[in-house]
Amino acid sequence: MWLQGDSSTSEQKTEFLSCFCLYPIMSFYKILYIKLYQFTLKTPSGDYNPEQIASMVLTLFVSINVAVLSLALMMLDIKEADVFFESYTPMIFVFISTALLNYFVFIRDGKYKKILNAYNQRHRSEKKAHTILSILYFLLSAVLLMVLI
Repeated sequence: MWLQGDSSTSEQKTEFLSCFCLYPIMSFYKILYIKLYQFTLKTPSGDYNPEQIASMVLTLFVSINVAVLSLALMMLDIKEADVFFESYTPMIFVFISTALLNYFVFIRDGKYKKILNAYNQRHRSEKKAHTILSILYFLLSAVLLMVLI
C-alpha cells in the first residue's frame, strides 16, 4: 500500500483518498452530472461541448438549491439567512465555487469519460432508478424555488 512506502500510481492514491470524501453525496452528484450529460447529448446543443453544458446546468441547480435553503431559513425567521440576499456576492461565490468544483471533478483531463464508462457498467435497473431520482431532484429543486418565492 502506498502509505507504507510502496511506489504506486496516483490513481491508487486517489481511490484510497476518495473513501474519506463525502462518498455517497459525491456519488449522487456524479449521477446527476451523468444524467445531465446524457440528456445534453440528446438535444441540439449536444454537438457543442456537452460536458461543459452539463457542468453549468448542474452549477445552476446547486446555486438554486442554496437559494432555496436560504429562503427556507428566512421563512423560519432565522436572521442570518438574509445575508445570502443582501448582495450578489454570496450567490456569485456559490456559483463560481461550484463551477470550479465541477471543472476539477468532471471536465479537467476528461474525467467525465472515466466516470461515464464506469457508470455504463452498472445494471439497467440501477440506471433507471438513477434516472427517476435525478428527475425528482431537478423537479423538486424547481418546485421548491417557485413555492418559496
